[in-house]
Amino acid sequence: MAGFFLSSNYANDKDDFPYISERYNRITEAIEELLYEGIRKREFRPQQSTRSIASISYRL
Repeated sequence: MAGFFLSSNYANDKDDFPYISERYNRITEAIEELLYEGIRKREFRPQQSTRSIASISYRL
């Protein structure tokens, strides 16, 4: 799945696969919520925005 988002064709084909975009958004939001919980508990101090960390985490 991550390869799909990283491929050069994704930009052209993403409208043909809305469920993949929706799944990506839901997973990114879930990772972001987890990061916020870590911040709230003072277990995590990100140096980047939680959105960018969540996006990168899922794509890897």
